[in-house]
Amino acid sequence: MRIVLGQLTPTIGALDDNMAALTLTIEQAKAQGADLVVFSEMVVSGYPPKDLLLEPDFVQACLNANHELAKASDDGLMVIWGNLAQNPAQTDQPLLNAAMVAVGGQLTATIAKHHLPIYDVFNDRRYFASPHADAPEKLAIEALTVTHKGCRMVVTVCEDIWSHPALYGPVAKEHPEISPTTVQLVQKRPYPTNVLTQLPHHAFDLLVNLSASPFAGGKPPMRLALLSQIAQQQQKPVVYVNQAGAHDDVVYDGHSCLSWPNGAQWVANGFVQETSVVDLAPMPEPDAMPPPISITDAQYTLFEALTLGIRDYVQKTGFERVLVGLSGGVDSALVATLATEALGAQHVTGVAMPGPYSSAHSLTDARLLAKNLGIDLLEYPITEPFYSMLGSIGQAKGDLKQDLAEQNLQARLRGQLLMTLSNRNQALVLATGNKSELAVGYSTMYGDSCGALAPIGDLLKTEVYQLCRWLNAHLAADPQHPLIPETVLSKAPSAELAPNQRDSDTLPPYEVLDALIRAVVIDGLDFENCLGLGYDQATVEWVIRRIHTQEYKRQQYPPILKVSKKAFGSGRLYPLAQQVPLPGTLSPRSQ
Repeated sequence: MRIVLGQLTPTIGALDDNMAALTLTIEQAKAQGADLVVFSEMVVSGYPPKDLLLEPDFVQACLNANHELAKASDDGLMVIWGNLAQNPAQTDQPLLNAAMVAVGGQLTATIAKHHLPIYDVFNDRRYFASPHADAPEKLAIEALTVTHKGCRMVVTVCEDIWSHPALYGPVAKEHPEISPTTVQLVQKRPYPTNVLTQLPHHAFDLLVNLSASPFAGGKPPMRLALLSQIAQQQQKPVVYVNQAGAHDDVVYDGHSCLSWPNGAQWVANGFVQETSVVDLAPMPEPDAMPPPISITDAQYTLFEALTLGIRDYVQKTGFERVLVGLSGGVDSALVATLATEALGAQHVTGVAMPGPYSSAHSLTDARLLAKNLGIDLLEYPITEPFYSMLGSIGQAKGDLKQDLAEQNLQARLRGQLLMTLSNRNQALVLATGNKSELAVGYSTMYGDSCGALAPIGDLLKTEVYQLCRWLNAHLAADPQHPLIPETVLSKAPSAELAPNQRDSDTLPPYEVLDALIRAVVIDGLDFENCLGLGYDQATVEWVIRRIHTQEYKRQQYPPILKVSKKAFGSGRLYPLAQQVPLPGTLSPRSQ
């Protein structure tokens, strides 16, 4: 059997454009002599469409698309795609998240997604019904099965193949990122049945999965290992088609694949729209098809995810240009470099805004970075506006208090300038804060938090440095002349809002801070477990306290591109007004 894997990059709500891409791929599949073409989950609408699913006109347009796509199939080509379907049962949820199957110009099957996730960035149960949720024993494997040209296929949607705890044990030995906590979460997911456990009792030839699986660091190789484990356990090949592209804060990496029972895998490139033709037989040798670089190089994969997230956000919101405030520091340097790689230098403008405490080398570094990247640089000093604002509240120029209010005023003046330039030039502002700062509130509301997107808001400070050095090693035409100046990477981090200010004046060393943020936010460890890591009690108390009390800042921050297992944003929901028992005494909020 010849199979086409349609790894597309749909735009949410752009039904005409998405349908055109689907139809073109189907016609190409016919020309290539394919027997089967498979697309990703919810490819017609783009996933997740969120509350667009509450709009009747949008829902009806999606439903109509199923009949239009069915007409593109013929007797020789079966087409499987993800879309909405009407729930035939009389429940409060009228819709299904389904795999639609067509052959001979007709819809021949609708196969619903059974496991509806509500963790992290997922909220499927808000919109969809799960067939047989109240009577899992009625789920028959025949309801998931279609046959074409003598090949009996079990068709599943995304989560339906990930909830089998037995998969994770063998894979975890080779992938330490699968923690015991992950296995426990899989075991606790409240699904009434498990599709995979039913498969060995029934004869089938091929397992097909339509997916919209978001990217996170370390996830692509782990996902491929799990798919290979499924193929080997079931002793059947597995076709997996994943969405590519970014929607708001979530990046989808693609890496669609075909896994054979002997451990061989063919893997599509990551982070790009790609239509691929793969023959089911003969089965290749396990080492005959090496994975793409986006699987094997973690820093390259992170770079691809972030640049894709920037590019799709800017283009899908109808913009062409971005602004980046260049402080001469490492965070803004990384954001400007990523934006330039994503959009091209002609679409990126840096803005330097030196203030009364800015060092001379900060402006020099900003200028050198702009020159290296080939981007325009605007310079707007804020010293005089700063003194003018102080005067407007009756504070004399020579009467500097150098307190938090004055520091925040400088940051807010820079934010005002960026947003004014944004309005004037129809350019989006990219915020430059990192995850370390956001975790403990080391940022100014309506200042450095201004922007439409936060590209590195899910990178810890130590990860920022790692990616910068990788970019210098891999993107610079001449290693002796790196894109990001070495002076940017070697100087002590500072907000430069007070004389001789250093981040270390306020924060623990970033190696310590980042380790504790990773433990609390990503791994979910509590106070006692953090103490068990060997850090002193006062530091652990301070970090945990700040993570909880600074939520109000994070919820007013721009969308953060999610590149870790747990990012601040839509996948981490905490209340603002809370009285959570925490170690130590709660510190007052500062804006």
